[in-house]
Amino acid sequence: MVYSRTLETDSGSQTLSFQASGRLWRDALVMYDRETKSLWTQHDGRALVGDAASSSQQLVAVPSERTTFASAAARHPNARVLKKKDGVLGKGESTIYDEYSENQARLGIFGTELSDTRLQGKDLVFGISEGGEDRAFFMPALVEAGSASIESSVGPLLVVPVPGGLDARAWKVPAGAVRDGEQIVGPDGRRWDLRSGVGDGEPLEGIPGVAQYWFAWLNFHAQTELWGAPGS
Repeated sequence: MVYSRTLETDSGSQTLSFQASGRLWRDALVMYDRETKSLWTQHDGRALVGDAASSSQQLVAVPSERTTFASAAARHPNARVLKKKDGVLGKGESTIYDEYSENQARLGIFGTELSDTRLQGKDLVFGISEGGEDRAFFMPALVEAGSASIESSVGPLLVVPVPGGLDARAWKVPAGAVRDGEQIVGPDGRRWDLRSGVGDGEPLEGIPGVAQYWFAWLNFHAQTELWGAPGS
């Protein structure tokens, strides 16, 4: 997930500078900003402790996607690439998190009990929260289907996986809109790019979402609806 560092307050805009706090909250990283001296959760960008928390501040999510380098390079050939130095969180291409990622039985740093067994703890889901509704989409099922059309309290939504099967995008769409290759097509024939939402007329409005392990999503959304569960 990516967030804007600009915080809007009653006195104007303020740009924050962040650093790792060294803390976790519900198995999610906690960041610290030097300006308001507040702690923020990576999960949804909310301030947990400090001046920003007292005014219920939340960082604005910036559209992003987790995908393969080949897909990103084909789409943005002149993009700059950030690569960690050898010895930072590991050596070369490996990281200190490799063992954790490979151990399917280990949930969280200190061990978290799986509260909902509709999926395995480290199954990948794409989660969205909108209009008071929490929904998780089982990524393998979403990739196989190509898209998911759902009705929500804010209107019709279309959820589409991005190349690589590691992330997805959720869009508010006209009723009856469907995926057609790399585009979304409305019932009137208008088309939009399924990754940017740009196309004919006004761009589609995106719904912020996050791809993460099933157990990690449950840490914040225990009563979530689940789309694409095996056997459903």
